[in-house]
Amino acid sequence: MARTRTKYRGIVQVARNHHEIRVRAICPRTGRPKEVRREETCSLTEARALQQKWREELEQSLVLVAAPRIRLRDFVESWLRGRIDAGRLKPSSADKIAVVFDLHIATAVIADLYVDAIMPDDIDQWLEALRRKRYAPGKGAAAKRKGAKVRGYSSTTIRGYYGVLRTIITAATTKGRLPNPCDGVETPSATSRDDNYLTGDELPKVLAFVERSSPAWYPAVLLDVLTGLRWGELSALRWDDIDDAQGVIRVSRGNYKGEPIGSTKTGKAKLVPLLPAVADALRAHRLRMMAAQHPGLHAGWIFPTEAGTLHKGSPLRRVLDAACAAASVGRRVTPHGLRHTANDLLRRVASAEVTRAIVGHATAQMTHHYSHVDEAEKRAAAARVLDVVRGGKRVEKRVASHLAPSEPLAPETENPAEARGSSRGAARI
Repeated sequence: MARTRTKYRGIVQVARNHHEIRVRAICPRTGRPKEVRREETCSLTEARALQQKWREELEQSLVLVAAPRIRLRDFVESWLRGRIDAGRLKPSSADKIAVVFDLHIATAVIADLYVDAIMPDDIDQWLEALRRKRYAPGKGAAAKRKGAKVRGYSSTTIRGYYGVLRTIITAATTKGRLPNPCDGVETPSATSRDDNYLTGDELPKVLAFVERSSPAWYPAVLLDVLTGLRWGELSALRWDDIDDAQGVIRVSRGNYKGEPIGSTKTGKAKLVPLLPAVADALRAHRLRMMAAQHPGLHAGWIFPTEAGTLHKGSPLRRVLDAACAAASVGRRVTPHGLRHTANDLLRRVASAEVTRAIVGHATAQMTHHYSHVDEAEKRAAAARVLDVVRGGKRVEKRVASHLAPSEPLAPETENPAEARGSSRGAARI
């Protein structure tokens, strides 16, 4: 027997005391109707009551619940804690962010503003107050000494502090799906330091001086200029990270204030090539440690302190300062400058992909940031263009032979570490 269908508003009588009930509402997120359709055995009066109840439930389910407002200072605490617990932020990076926030952001009005209420003008006012700030250079007691010359922060420092603030605000607005007020702020300009690296002429002199005056650090400097390891990675190397048979070094940990960290800055382990010259230098270094019965041998560290522990600071600074002075470099090159040096030398003889794989940059932009194009490279490029215009190869060959090193620092087409494969047990050097 066919069912009769008597229609009411949103209710269809299918049979006696049997109704199809329809409820519809507009979803505020999509602007499209959402419908609930059900059949119930009930009277018309009961069907209308159910229809009203279901409509209220549907509308309630579609209500957008506003996220609770949060002040900038409260967001920073939860955000930093969450990223550290998830392993997405190194303790050293979190420490730097926390220091900048505590000293230069938490003390300002902007820290007490709700994230959704921060405007570009608030950031501009914070920057202007930062430019007016004064401090006495030095750390600890040096900063409290009498007669200390008070000065303002450099443009580079201010740009760095703004970078921390922008990182925090970007994370907060992204999480809350809010517009980023930093998009309406002009990034502070900064004086760039493009000379924190060693040129091809300066490097042999610096290496020769380090080998004579600080033989214990010679393998570290040599390895650094060939692979661009960060100081935290270099100082946390162990003898069992070296695979002499495969010709690679596995880099899988870092060093933060004398404590080992179970990952690198990017969170990824990597293999870097172990060239014969570096292997020889490390072998001689190990023999010296064995002859002196160095306590670091028992712990397994390659470049430990005299007590056999990891370094809390970077003694390479003093080593490089003395070497640069002896080689008449005429400027200060920091341990991080060795990373710049490696990046610059590698990119001249290898592809960007190979350079990035060895040095460990996460993006091509960072590799570009570490590159330093000198006048010789510019002249060589112009000479190649001229040769193309003239349709010959003579100029290009002459320039290439002039720039090519006698012994390449890296292969031209592939990463030695990737070509040899992963390490299979470390052979002691």
